[in-house]
Amino acid sequence: MNLLQQNLDRYLDDRAFLTLLGKHGICIPSDFLDNEEGIAAFSRKYYSHSVPRIMICGINPGRLGAGKTGIPFLDYASLSQLISGVQRQDSEKSAGFFFQVLKSFGAESFYKTFYVTNFSSVGYLSNATNFNFYNLPQAALETVERNFLEEIKIVEPTHVISLGKEVHRSTLKLLPDSIDCSLCLPHPSWIATYRSNDEDHWVQCYRVALGRFFS
Repeated sequence: MNLLQQNLDRYLDDRAFLTLLGKHGICIPSDFLDNEEGIAAFSRKYYSHSVPRIMICGINPGRLGAGKTGIPFLDYASLSQLISGVQRQDSEKSAGFFFQVLKSFGAESFYKTFYVTNFSSVGYLSNATNFNFYNLPQAALETVERNFLEEIKIVEPTHVISLGKEVHRSTLKLLPDSIDCSLCLPHPSWIATYRSNDEDHWVQCYRVALGRFFS
């Protein structure tokens, strides 16, 4: 199941949504279209049989990381260590932090335990800078929420772990009480930007928080 590609296509195929963004000077960076084979290869290797029901959920892809690869929280430098055939070594700070966490558990074990996604599967640019989903016009935000709920229906998570307070607020608002949304961790972008001198500490905080989900 290439759920990652399905999530991206849901946005790219919505012409009304794209038109609405354009009216507000917002666009979706679509560099990930160059990595369809990589997305498929990643999905086959790590999510080929089933999607884990413990979901790690970020905000939306940034233009230098997942905005290029199409795979949540992975830049090309990280992806090249997870699947074969990746020549590019583009890097991004928050993806680098996330990869440290992932690597500390082992990729196979990590992706067997966690399904990693974003509240919005695509990123946004306004005036050539990153723009987050929670700042979108209301009508566009409703589309993002609807798409996220479609993903929830497929994954049927037992837990949603939010990365960032904005994601936490959004999941608590949208999701039923039957899904445990209690855990919220600082977003990797915040750590990479404001706590870069103490990344080892934050990697350990992630390890402790996520470690309890491993059998």
